[in-house]
Amino acid sequence: MSKSASLTDSHCHLTAAQFDDLSDVLLRARAAGVEAINVIGYTLEHSLRAINIAGRSDGLWATVGISPHDAKDAPADYASGLRELARSSRAKVVAVGETGLDFYHLISPKDVQIEAFRTHIELAEELNLPLVIHTRDAFEETVNILNELDAPAVGGVFHCFTGAPDEALRAVELGFYVSFSGIITFKNASVVRASAAVVPDSRLLVETDAPYLAPAPKRGKRNEPAFLVHVVRELAKIRGRQPDDIAAVTTENAQNLFRYSG
Repeated sequence: MSKSASLTDSHCHLTAAQFDDLSDVLLRARAAGVEAINVIGYTLEHSLRAINIAGRSDGLWATVGISPHDAKDAPADYASGLRELARSSRAKVVAVGETGLDFYHLISPKDVQIEAFRTHIELAEELNLPLVIHTRDAFEETVNILNELDAPAVGGVFHCFTGAPDEALRAVELGFYVSFSGIITFKNASVVRASAAVVPDSRLLVETDAPYLAPAPKRGKRNEPAFLVHVVRELAKIRGRQPDDIAAVTTENAQNLFRYSG
């Protein structure tokens, strides 16, 4: 990958405690060509912290949301809290989420996840912001709710996609983007690599999901945005393209979806 390639990490948890060296992390990201990073909110507290981090640096953006895992612990008035965060920091908040359904870990009960997901969709529609969707072992339920609430009108991304190719294409047909992480470098991820091969250029995004899911050859280490280069190189290999091509396509797509400004 050339030094001039510009990358966008569309999903990163820089609010995590693992990033106690955040300044150095951001310097390494810049050196690797990562020019834009979405700092993801997954609780009210972390949404506020995401906004604060994004406000301190150009090229950093924030999302506000309650993840499916954290839905059971969200305060009763969390929707009002997210709404106020988004409105008061509109220059930096680019999406609602992460939200969605995770029936694999089932840390929050299904009914609680579903109610929270619906609330996030309605909030995204109200604020005219795209959705950042987490779905695992709940693809049909996720799609059904999106269709029922006309969520394709606001759009968004299925982040850290782990489903099969037919599911990836259904997400695209709904008008959503599909984002791939370091999982595509894992030896046992042939299904995810197959999905990464079929998503059209116009709907492709990349992410680290850092500090989780460090790609090969960084397995076992804390993941960070600088490692996005390994995801892009693997995605280029899967799609028979040059890494610079993938960098350009995914950066343009992120700009189109999240409408970065300034």
